[in-house]
Amino acid sequence: MKDNNRLIVIKLSIMVFFFLIVTRLIIVQIVKGGDYYKKAKSVELKKVVLEPSRGKIMDSHGIVLASSYASYSIFTYNNWVKNKSFMARQLSRTGLISFDEALNELERPGFNWIIRGLGKSRCKKIVRDINRYGIKSDSLGYFRDRIRVYPFNREFSSVIGELSEDNRGLSGLEYEYNKYLKGMRGWAVFQTHPNGAIYMKSNYPMKKEKDGDDIILTIDKNLQDLVYAEVKRTVEKYKAKGGCAIIMNPRNGDILAMVNYPTFNAGSSDSTDNYYKMNRAVSFNFEPGSIFKIVTLFGALTNRVVRLGDTLVDSTGKILVDRIMIRDAEEHSILTVNQSFYESSNVGMVKLAHKLGKQKFYSYIKLFGFGSRTGIDLPGEERGILRSPDRWKNIDFSTIAFGQGIAVTPIQITAAYAAIANGGKLLRPHIVKEIKTGDRIIYKRKPEIIRKISDRRTIEILRKMLVTVVDSGTGKNAKIAGLEVAGKTGTAQQSVPGKGYTGAIVSSFVGFFPADNPQFVLTIVIDRPRRARFASVVAAPCFGAIGNKISTMSPYVERVFAKR
Repeated sequence: MKDNNRLIVIKLSIMVFFFLIVTRLIIVQIVKGGDYYKKAKSVELKKVVLEPSRGKIMDSHGIVLASSYASYSIFTYNNWVKNKSFMARQLSRTGLISFDEALNELERPGFNWIIRGLGKSRCKKIVRDINRYGIKSDSLGYFRDRIRVYPFNREFSSVIGELSEDNRGLSGLEYEYNKYLKGMRGWAVFQTHPNGAIYMKSNYPMKKEKDGDDIILTIDKNLQDLVYAEVKRTVEKYKAKGGCAIIMNPRNGDILAMVNYPTFNAGSSDSTDNYYKMNRAVSFNFEPGSIFKIVTLFGALTNRVVRLGDTLVDSTGKILVDRIMIRDAEEHSILTVNQSFYESSNVGMVKLAHKLGKQKFYSYIKLFGFGSRTGIDLPGEERGILRSPDRWKNIDFSTIAFGQGIAVTPIQITAAYAAIANGGKLLRPHIVKEIKTGDRIIYKRKPEIIRKISDRRTIEILRKMLVTVVDSGTGKNAKIAGLEVAGKTGTAQQSVPGKGYTGAIVSSFVGFFPADNPQFVLTIVIDRPRRARFASVVAAPCFGAIGNKISTMSPYVERVFAKR
């Protein structure tokens, strides 16, 4: 009887155990089968991004200024990492990424690169050390990637710009031409192994990446290096906050060099002040001072309100406007219109503007492109600061005549002087020459005229007067051996919002050469020099140093000394 009872208990136990197994199988395979299948597939099969090779950026001679090389990088998927803080700590111990940076990447949804450009063996070691428990724990992978490099970083960083961590352009040409440079990402399906490794199979689906287009600039690296070195020397010599320079071809609007100093290191994570990160050649608003006097003089001569030999300024060198005394910087004798310009008389320009009247004067300011963006193919261009003449007080009207109370950008003043150099064509500056897909040119820049300044007679008079400024006026230090140079100095106080004029100075020189057959317009802007103030001492010698070196540099020596 006891044996029978024992047998019944065993049979019942087997039946209950079998029932539980069957019930569990039903739950796993039928009730929750879909959920478990999706979960398994999400862990086992994933898409990895195939990064395209971002297009190259090259100078006008084909020298590579930005390119991408193949490397390996560490990645993860958001749902792979259960304990994100623990994983961020493990990653930070590599010394390649901070805890906060790692945590930020881990919390982003979907696929994310975590540490990039390490090489295959280094990636493998880091992933192996952290992935100790396979797919049931925190998990990383590594795969092929593309890393951006800038071989001439400091000289070009403010122009070329930089990328975000996911290879999007953030600034400069990288941003402006991102749609051409970026290419198209691909993807490939890979499989995770229980030991944490990943691998791909040839029969898995994939989409091949498409490389980006290449961009050829109008900039000549040799000129860029020369200008950078001279601006750097000037900024450091005079303890200035910064400096920038532009060389433009006045015949077609090509930008041959565009320099900022100090600047930043593209691709690094250093926290550089925004002043040094921006391309100040297009985004720096400054009161131009005497370099702006070409507009006042052009308006007066075009309207024939004066003649060059007319007496304009008496020997006192001062004028009272709205109970404010305006004085010339240096004592002088009686000045004619011509002398007022090359001696840089502020009082003379005030008198010329008053002869013109507010509305006419404003129209000439707009004619030369001030108050509007030039439209150069770079991001961040400012339009300057130009108020409507209806809002001008007499003192505003008077100071604008000599370049105070108005703000311009270096690229605006460069384009304005180029219009004088080329006989009256206000050109749109440009920095990209061509865009190529492989060997096929898909875009080629053509010169673009914004407007024509039709008074050729006055333009020729202005050109000769600018030559006199360099020959015997304030621009003597801008001379270039064997060449006639036309140009103008500018020493201008800068107002600070909420504080007014605090003594800060911008020293500038703008000119072109050879004066009778202009090939180059060169603008030098030195911001807040402390060891000297006047442009004749600070900016003009920088112009002269650059010009003298260009005139002996191949292939430009043939152009500047070509027979007219």
